[in-house]
Parts: sequence; structure tokens; C-alpha cells
Amino acid sequence: MSKHVAVLMGGWSAERAVSLVSGASVAEALRARGHRVTEIDVDRDVVQQLQTVQPDVVFNALHGRIGEDGAIQGLLEVMGLALHPFRRSCLRAGDGQAHCQNDLRTRRHSLHGGPGHEPRRFP
Repeated sequence: MSKHVAVLMGGWSAERAVSLVSGASVAEALRARGHRVTEIDVDRDVVQQLQTVQPDVVFNALHGRIGEDGAIQGLLEVMGLALHPFRRSCLRAGDGQAHCQNDLRTRRHSLHGGPGHEPRRFP
């Protein structure tokens, strides 16, 4: 079943350019699979943008602090918007959200085998 997906990208972090490229790639892949996609270049009016677009689900392609510290994920939850399942699994882990969105913390957590995970080695 086709969904209306909002892809959050850009933002105001130092990693804005990377996020725009990632977001465009995600949007292209979703369209190729038959989904209706709205690309949102996130600004401080993201709540209004999402209310206008009214997506079925949101994919967070934001990089840097805004996309990786749990703030956007928390905002989406408060708004009652479904987050793409890959990211949502972290959101439901309580404090784990920040860990899943923080590359260094995720590596540390995975190296020591967090709850339900075997220890891993990263290159």
C-alpha cells in the first residue's frame, strides 16, 4: 500500500549539505517504490510544515545535532506522527533514542552488546 511520506532533510546544522543529499536519495528511492513523497527542508517552522503536509509517515534524514539528539523524534511523537520504523525502534527505547541517533554512543553501545544485542566490532 502506498503511503504519503515526508522526508525531513537539510536543517541548520553544520551537516546540512550531507542531509540534503541523503534526503534526496531517500525520496528518490521511496518514489521508485510507489510512495507519494514530500521533501521538507527543515527550518524552525517544521511543525507548521508538517501540519500543512499531513504525511502518513515521516523519514528523518536530518544529520547533525538536530536530527540525531532525539529532538525531532520527540516532536514527531508529540504531534502524533508516525516515524519511519527504522528510527522508531530507537524512539520506543526511552533513553535509547539519543544513543541510536548518536553515532559514537551507538558504536560504544554495540561494542558492549546492549540489551538483546551481541557485541560487535566496527572498522
